[in-house]
Amino acid sequence: MNILVTGGAGYIGSATAEALLQAGHSVTVYDSLVTGHRAAVPAAATFVEAALEQRAVLSRVLTRGGFDAVMHFAAFIEAGESMKEPGRFYTNNLGNSLSLIETAALAGVQKFVLSSTAAVYRSSDEPLTEDAPLGPTNVYGHTKLVVEQALDWYRRAAEWHTEPVIKAIYETISRDEARHGGAYLQYMKRAIVQFGDSARSAFAKIGVLMASAKRTAKALHPTNLHVNRTLFPNDTVQSRLPEPGWLEHWLDQQIRFDADWESKVVERILHNLSLLFGRPFENAQSLNRYRKEIAAVAAPG
Repeated sequence: MNILVTGGAGYIGSATAEALLQAGHSVTVYDSLVTGHRAAVPAAATFVEAALEQRAVLSRVLTRGGFDAVMHFAAFIEAGESMKEPGRFYTNNLGNSLSLIETAALAGVQKFVLSSTAAVYRSSDEPLTEDAPLGPTNVYGHTKLVVEQALDWYRRAAEWHTEPVIKAIYETISRDEARHGGAYLQYMKRAIVQFGDSARSAFAKIGVLMASAKRTAKALHPTNLHVNRTLFPNDTVQSRLPEPGWLEHWLDQQIRFDADWESKVVERILHNLSLLFGRPFENAQSLNRYRKEIAAVAAPG
């Protein structure tokens, strides 16, 4: 298996990383070295020095790594300190853990192992078991308990998405989207045959707009595209909402369409237009130069 070990420069994390390597697994250690030690990371492991707060780095590592599982050891563990600085513990142990879980889920990681603690249980004079009553007595224990509960809900959500009826609906929708994509391409090809350079110029203009989205103040998702000159600027779906900013925030948080994913989308746009026009485009600028050439040819004499 290919496994990401967070906190792999700490005592338990590094020992686990070494055991995984000895068992024949591939290991990537992700650690900020705030409390860990670089020398503790096994030599055979790939090492990424970064904090879980570095969302772009975390997303890039998980989306490109092809991991089968995440083992999460990165956390503050001092129970006494957690009562003095609860905010620091909630931010790191809870906030960063939830971000890691969400990013791993979006990247398609199917297995997640949390290093938890006996501090999630109620104090008892008897030996603790897995079935002992829960009841943390400090912030540290509470952060671990909430992450455990969040993981359970993520597991249930994953099972819900694989439920036969829901899965069939998603598969139908995805096939329909693919069918529409194919229909658009056929339409564009026919338009080029029928209208020549005027169609090429129009399609190239749209392509430049889509490939240059990162230069705009807001992401070009369908809910904030302008569609009516008369009603401008109140002609978008987003502008009609009671709280216009809510949708943008939701899209940023749930879809996390960051620069890495935007670059992938732009790459596919340029690739497809290169095939359509029979000319390679490396970036939006080269496509725009082509648009200007075609527009000049297509302009009435």
